[in-house]
Amino acid sequence: MNRSRKILSGWIVYIRGLCAGVLAYSWVMLPAIMMAPKDGRKRIAVLEITTLAFAVAFFSLLFVASLDARSSGVGIPPENSVLSSSPCSATFCHDDIVGGLVRFTGLPSAFEPGTAYDIGVEIEGGNVYGLQIAVVFSDDSQAGTLTSMTSNVVLGDNSRPDILRHSTPLNSGTVNFRWTAPINPQENSVIFKVAANSANGNFSNSGDRINTAQATVPQQTPPELTEKLFFAQFGNGTGLTSSIVLTSPSATNTITGRIDFLDDDGLPFPVAIAGTGTTTTVDFSVPPLGTVTISTDGQGTLAVGSAVVNSESTLGGVIRFDISGVGIAGVGAGVPLSGFITPVRRVAGGINTGIAIYNTEETAVTLELTLRDAEGTPVAGLVREDFTLRLNRVEHDILAVEPVAPVVQVVALFEGLAATQRQTSAALTSFISSLDDDSIVDMQSVEGRLDAAIVEAVDDLHARGVSRPVIVMIGQATEIVPSEFQSSQVRGKRQAADLSGDLDQLGRLLAAHGILFHGVAVTEVSLANFQTLAAGTGGRFEVMADPAGLSETLTGLGQELGTQYLVTYMSE
Repeated sequence: MNRSRKILSGWIVYIRGLCAGVLAYSWVMLPAIMMAPKDGRKRIAVLEITTLAFAVAFFSLLFVASLDARSSGVGIPPENSVLSSSPCSATFCHDDIVGGLVRFTGLPSAFEPGTAYDIGVEIEGGNVYGLQIAVVFSDDSQAGTLTSMTSNVVLGDNSRPDILRHSTPLNSGTVNFRWTAPINPQENSVIFKVAANSANGNFSNSGDRINTAQATVPQQTPPELTEKLFFAQFGNGTGLTSSIVLTSPSATNTITGRIDFLDDDGLPFPVAIAGTGTTTTVDFSVPPLGTVTISTDGQGTLAVGSAVVNSESTLGGVIRFDISGVGIAGVGAGVPLSGFITPVRRVAGGINTGIAIYNTEETAVTLELTLRDAEGTPVAGLVREDFTLRLNRVEHDILAVEPVAPVVQVVALFEGLAATQRQTSAALTSFISSLDDDSIVDMQSVEGRLDAAIVEAVDDLHARGVSRPVIVMIGQATEIVPSEFQSSQVRGKRQAADLSGDLDQLGRLLAAHGILFHGVAVTEVSLANFQTLAAGTGGRFEVMADPAGLSETLTGLGQELGTQYLVTYMSE
């Protein structure tokens, strides 16, 4: 198109020169004609020819000027003039009178990367039209791609950024195009720019209207992924594939989200996904009442980890394991909890039960598992072959498994237990009955600070030289809440409180003497310090809101103390 325009311009220059030559000749010859002899026929003939030549030259110049004005009046402005602050009129191809209008229609309120949008431009105030359209970032670099959807509107030749422009004058002021947003935007917004000519078609550069418009469209803010599904284990390789199946309960909304794959340390874990390749995350979109399945490819050596599904709204989900030569098993998504009970079984040479656990907290937690028989009694008599130990996905050789002697010596500290005397007595009776007959329980009340009472209990157990010392806290610390009444006669009320003092020093002291620290309290107050101290020794501290479960909790603790095992393994 540019080549034909150059040829036309060349002919216009040539015709201009020819006409100008004829006109100049006519003006030069005119005085000579006027001074010629008084021969009427000859003078009249010469004068007629000269006058005719002059008229032809004059109107030819007008025609050429009109043609040129027609060509540039709604023709092609200089490339990238849409990016100028004064396009078209600044190049003197139009005089730009007041009036006219140009505007975008159908612009999205926000764009999503990689998505195509059909957009329009409306031009008013003329009989014929021309325009340039660009979509850029703030530095005028190209943002996305443009595709014309209107005849005689094309991409500019070798323009950077891409610019849509008219190739011939447009008879309609309506132009449609498609913009495809960049997949990886360099900025979080783009600018739509248009420069338009509302021309009057008078074959002159006068009376035209030049208008510009621009609009900034931001990138769509990703939805906040507040909902989570936890899959404590997935596997891939050596014939095992895992498929996460997600289902939307919404009848109206498409739900988007992301799956994160993690290793046993909670770090991003590369997984080979069928149709996608190896990745640590997978984005997904579930249509209303629809289902999406994300599957591993089953190739390579066996790799295992966990998966977390993050979504903007609630989803249902299961993970399906397809084991070559064995079959298919489905497991529902896990939910955060502090304790659970599940049936297990072991069949020699057959399928055994495995338990995968995912830590939803940002800090390490101590986990204690108790194997019970069908009657609820902790299972005794386990041997080395009954155990498998994996740390950080590496299976370690177990050198020995020895049952720990069931006899324990317990110092039970009482302070601030929110339970009736009947409930407390019943719980203590159940606890003592669950211990081995040779075990000893020494019950002590707390006088003064609780951390000091724990130190005294450690000294007492150390002095006895016992092999399995245990401290059981029954209750918790307390504090006086000042009364709202302004009277020195009212001290206020006592309420539950967490353990205070130097917790690190207490933990080191307990560890140095090999003392387990357990506890139970009835309160709704957070007792994080108690729980941290217990976990550091290999024990646990239970907090319950209702004292009705006091007996059951202490009974379970006594049974566990009587059926524990010492596992020795090779660390390297």
